[in-house]
Amino acid sequence: MFVVNSQECYNKLELSNPKKIYKCQLSASSAAKRETGPYNIRKHSKKGWSPALRLGPHKPYFQIDFLRNTRVSRLEFIKVADTRSVTKYRLQYSHTGSDWLYANEVTELTYKKNGEAIDTLEKPIQTRFVRVIIEEAEKGEEDTKYIGLKMEMYGCFIGEKLPSVTCAKTDPTWYSDDKNKYG
Repeated sequence: MFVVNSQECYNKLELSNPKKIYKCQLSASSAAKRETGPYNIRKHSKKGWSPALRLGPHKPYFQIDFLRNTRVSRLEFIKVADTRSVTKYRLQYSHTGSDWLYANEVTELTYKKNGEAIDTLEKPIQTRFVRVIIEEAEKGEEDTKYIGLKMEMYGCFIGEKLPSVTCAKTDPTWYSDDKNKYG
């Protein structure tokens, strides 16, 4: 086994570019509203992604399907105004989208004055699917403020997108304001 940790694998994976990462590649366990859906995770969106408020042991997650083999080496978390920030997270990855492995232990985030927290992975992962699980968010105002998150990922694409590999046909995200779905 060889560990590759070269400079070219710290490029932006361009989550913020809808021409590179399509809306259909972004999903989540839930979203508070359509206007805070997973496609709002993009760095330059106004609202960010906000998971639905749910009771119990549920841990919300954001997921991306890169549609090809991708090496992920660093994650950038960005605070969203008027929301509760993510303070701890855990990363999962999958080659199939159904069997998941953990890439790290629960990791605490430290935000700089600019509202960004960077986590460089001890061991970069090479995979197609990545899932960011929110383990903890800022305390206080849980009843009045949603969790909010915007982010960017860094690494490099290992393979080309194949024409036979496409996005999911339907958005698997559960939206709490969707009156057609109750859960």
